[in-house]
Amino acid sequence: MTPEQLELFPGTGRNAVAAEQGSRPSRPEAPLTELSKVKPAPRKRKATTVNWRIPKNSAVPFPVDRQVAYVRMIARALDARDERLAAKYWRTECNRLIGRLQVQGFTADVIAAEVRRFANAVALARRDDDRQQPGGAA
Repeated sequence: MTPEQLELFPGTGRNAVAAEQGSRPSRPEAPLTELSKVKPAPRKRKATTVNWRIPKNSAVPFPVDRQVAYVRMIARALDARDERLAAKYWRTECNRLIGRLQVQGFTADVIAAEVRRFANAVALARRDDDRQQPGGAA
């Protein structure tokens, strides 16, 4: 190689060895002054991944206490029966609710919470029915 060709490819890397051996350099090396001007490539940020998959059995049931017509129907049925039959009817309705939620695949904790909410809603509906009836206690 001629000295002019060596000036085109300065440095001591593979290109200098290739130039001494008389073969063609694989790629040109930039002088140090040019390398200092080159900015490093921006680092790619790792994207924060969020697991959007819904875990199994994590569905939220429609709140039974919000089913106003159903709650009122149960409250009126309980009021219409004597104490012993009302207790049996209440157990039957609670067992139906538990069975329905089990078939839908809800956990025992969710089922227990829904039954409690349902019981509170029925108790409130019975109290409200007593207040609205004419001749009821004031």
